[in-house]
Amino acid sequence: MLRPLMRRISLQEISALTSSFKFNAPASLIPPLEFTTLPSVGVFTGGYEVFRDFAMESITTISSNGLGLGTGLILFSLGMRSIFSPFILISQVNALKMQLLQPEYTNIRAEMMQAYKSGDRAKISKMNDEMQLLRVKHNIRTGLNVIPIFQLPFIIYFFWTLQEMTYNIDEFPSMQTDGFLWFKNLTEADPYFILPLSLAITSFLSIHKSPSSSQNIGPSGRYIKYLKYAVFLGIPITASFPSAIVLNWFIMSFFQLLLNSLVYTKRGKQLIGIPQYLPGSILEKFNTVVKSPVIKPTVYQHKPNVPKPK
Repeated sequence: MLRPLMRRISLQEISALTSSFKFNAPASLIPPLEFTTLPSVGVFTGGYEVFRDFAMESITTISSNGLGLGTGLILFSLGMRSIFSPFILISQVNALKMQLLQPEYTNIRAEMMQAYKSGDRAKISKMNDEMQLLRVKHNIRTGLNVIPIFQLPFIIYFFWTLQEMTYNIDEFPSMQTDGFLWFKNLTEADPYFILPLSLAITSFLSIHKSPSSSQNIGPSGRYIKYLKYAVFLGIPITASFPSAIVLNWFIMSFFQLLLNSLVYTKRGKQLIGIPQYLPGSILEKFNTVVKSPVIKPTVYQHKPNVPKPK
């Protein structure tokens, strides 16, 4: 049998091969490598420049009032998260309600599958209407679930902005002195690993409080609950980033932890008015115990008047 003419190439051979090629170009044709040109690789260049200018101006304005660039960074990050937090909260409430209506959805999908197999279009339309009525009855607005996705470009924009502020020390010299407690220099990594560890802990608690971490559905479901421990593996990576960037990540993670605590805990559900079971749902019928009145026997304290036999 013929063996394929393939073998592994060692690193020494690769380095020798690449060193044999020479690229001689005029220096005028090679643009200088600047860190500020990094965001221009993406497709959101125009939007990034507007966001960068607004973010830098906002942070420096807060800093000029004597609060410092670190405080300005925190306030801007909190403000950005506060804009999208209502939509994130609505999407989480919708997901929680849909989870409480899981038996109804399972029954509707089962009937819909039978209708697809038999080709009964009228029944398929009826099942779709029932599912829509179920959402309207319990005020589930699935269209609002896509709005939190629009925060992703702004998260990337702010990451790029912090990179520019961190590495352009000549323009933002206060980044080296306006930190907090043990990380006064926001351009350097946390020397004590406290920020990366805090980020991992808040991310772990945020995932732990979400209902998806406790679901064991499917053959791979047993491994889902262990994914929350993977955040601790990222500590060596986050520890290499400047403190300003890790601080922003920590604020985002802590904010998400607060939202999860508000939606997925018993006390939080009471605050936002989510019942344990939705009214009229199958889960409510199976988990509600109807207490019947207990009839106690009547005990007489006097002797009964029994007629004497004649």
